[in-house]
Amino acid sequence: GVTFPGLYAMIAKRHMYEYGTTREQIAQVAVKNHENGLLNPDAQFQRKITLDNVLNAPPVAEPLTMLDCSPISDGAAALLLCPLEKDRDYPASITFDGTLREGRELGLRRYYLHDETVGSKVTHTLDENPPMEGSDAKKWSMSDNERYWTLSYPYNYSTRIHGTVNLTLYLNYSDILELLSEFSPEALLSLKYNVKAALIDVDEEGNSKEFASNVTSISSVSFASLMGGGLNVPTVIRINSVNHVMEKGHSLRLGLAIVNRTLNVPSINVTIFNFSLSEIIYLLNLFNLSFSLPEFSLGETPVLMYDSVDSPSNLELNLAPLDDIRLLLKDGKRDQLVTRAGRAYFNVTVKNTGSRDDNIKVIVTPVDPTTTITPFGWNVSFTGVDGTGVISEFGYKRSYGVISLPASSSRDVGIVVTPPEDVDYGDSVDVTIEAIGGRGSDEVSGSVTVSTDVVKIGVDIIKPADREARIGRSFNYTFKIVNTGNEVDSFLVKVESDHGWANDSDVFPVPPIEVMPGEEKEFNVTVFIPSNVAAGTEDFLVVTVSSSFDPSKQRKTGVVTTAVYPSLTQMISEGFDSFASQLGLNSVLGSSAGTVLMVVFFVTVVVFVVIAIYLWRRRFVLLICLDRVKEVEPGKKTRFEVVLRNPTNQRLTYDVRVANEVSLPEGWSVSLSEREVKLDPDEEKKISLFVEASYDVDPDGYAEIKVEAVPKEKPKAERISLVAMVKGAKVDLYISNVFHWPKTFKGGDVITTKLAVHNRGNVTAKNVSVKLS
Repeated sequence: GVTFPGLYAMIAKRHMYEYGTTREQIAQVAVKNHENGLLNPDAQFQRKITLDNVLNAPPVAEPLTMLDCSPISDGAAALLLCPLEKDRDYPASITFDGTLREGRELGLRRYYLHDETVGSKVTHTLDENPPMEGSDAKKWSMSDNERYWTLSYPYNYSTRIHGTVNLTLYLNYSDILELLSEFSPEALLSLKYNVKAALIDVDEEGNSKEFASNVTSISSVSFASLMGGGLNVPTVIRINSVNHVMEKGHSLRLGLAIVNRTLNVPSINVTIFNFSLSEIIYLLNLFNLSFSLPEFSLGETPVLMYDSVDSPSNLELNLAPLDDIRLLLKDGKRDQLVTRAGRAYFNVTVKNTGSRDDNIKVIVTPVDPTTTITPFGWNVSFTGVDGTGVISEFGYKRSYGVISLPASSSRDVGIVVTPPEDVDYGDSVDVTIEAIGGRGSDEVSGSVTVSTDVVKIGVDIIKPADREARIGRSFNYTFKIVNTGNEVDSFLVKVESDHGWANDSDVFPVPPIEVMPGEEKEFNVTVFIPSNVAAGTEDFLVVTVSSSFDPSKQRKTGVVTTAVYPSLTQMISEGFDSFASQLGLNSVLGSSAGTVLMVVFFVTVVVFVVIAIYLWRRRFVLLICLDRVKEVEPGKKTRFEVVLRNPTNQRLTYDVRVANEVSLPEGWSVSLSEREVKLDPDEEKKISLFVEASYDVDPDGYAEIKVEAVPKEKPKAERISLVAMVKGAKVDLYISNVFHWPKTFKGGDVITTKLAVHNRGNVTAKNVSVKLS
């Protein structure tokens, strides 16, 4: 449903609509009320709230802001606190059915002793609910057997019990009083009961451990003291210097028992321990003291009365959050001055002094001292943490870093507080740094003020090189301003030229030029060389940069410009400038249009050349043969193994052939195992090339076989050359059966000679001739 601020916002909007009320007029109501509030010395807002404060406060519901609303203290109720002693003098209570619990129990707590009955089972408990009116007192005759009362709920947080624990017990001595009244021995007997009170830590599994105890003599009984104190006497047992941590989920248990009994007989200075009243007669008769005691009067011990309005036996103790976590400002100042562009650095050490590990949030909250909220734009960052986050609520921006700290360890954390860009001098924030863990918390505080006291102004100039420039043309010098100070500054630029080639209006961007501290920013000065200037004329350009914050902080530099006629490069550049102007590029790219066009042209040419080279060098098939030279004997074959690989990203079909098959030397023949091969992308296949050397081969010859693969889809062939050499080929000729006829002859006769030529080699002998001598 709608909230009260939402209702008031709707009423305000309606009033503005119907009556023309302005936002400022509504805000004036808040200004007036806050001003009246200053008359109260205890007002939440202790400073004057202005109209701007109201209008710029965090929005709540349009058009209302936080400062339009009543502060959280408006209409608050008061709770009066007083010491326990005073509380007893002014009794007051609120009685209701149910259980009153708080998220975390701290401070002085009072736990009452109760009995709770469920069915036939009685449970002895402790809780903070006082006994109800009309409840009958519970009784327990104190004995050697310890009785326990356990807190009815475990602690929600790890909590420390510290200081003195007070146990108030209401004891009934009626049996002993009746005994002593029979013989009035107030000057004779003194009865004491030594009671042990123990505090016990019980974990979730029911395991218990005693952590503090005390044995106290709870009564010195005489007739006069009993008559003065009554039958229901409150007795206080104190357990001093308690310092114990109750872990989350653990419960507190109280144990009570009598550890011994003491009978003092002052007249003869004798003390007897651990007596029972049934033994008193015998003990006293030893000293010739004779008593006749009725049997009903032999009461053994006092009776503990509890769980009633008249007998509210209880346990009082002090609870405190754990203080294992410590936060220390390591170095630097708590209150820091920064520039508008500066940062405040807080270096803290977080310590875990306890015996258990803990996860800790380091929370930083910057707050405006006037509005008590976080001003817009202030940022916090961390170093040395495991993780970060931001909580924004109720006008506060709380930045935090998370760390895990083992027991008895520490970690350094860096905190950086940065003001917004639009911050003004004099603005400040109070900074609260908290370390909050499950086992304790701590905090330190400081402040950050934006102040001129720490401002340092400085400037430097990085100048370009001197240069030559063409007559009749303009160009830009690019300078850099360097802010060597520690504050954001705006710089003015003044230009002076010997020949008037540039002036202050030729600076771009137009000054003042804002530069962050430690950073640099470029600016251009346009120089124009008139066309009537003689070649070789030099102009000295002086540039002065000064701070707007402190005009006395300035820096000068200069460059020399020499007028020259255009070079070939300049002429080419001018050609592109002219073409760019014709294309209308100057309106888009300005004076650099020609240069851009020239770059685009040459880049385009280079791209085309690269593409052409790529296409020319691109291969659609790879032929691989690891043994490209082999020997073959005449009349035999040899085999070459050739691998075809498809290096493309598509399936291709290849025609495989021997390109020079028809022109092989005589006596050589070849064959392929496959003439067509289909390959997927990056697939390869082995084919065999068989080469046969017949007996007709040249004994000293060889055959070069050119294997070729051509993709049908991409008709670009790939070729590999293989060499087959003849091995062991020889021609071995001899002559036999030589016969001449006639055997006798004379000059002019015809002689016939017959002979047989034999080849004992392994290849054919070709072109054999016989010469007679």
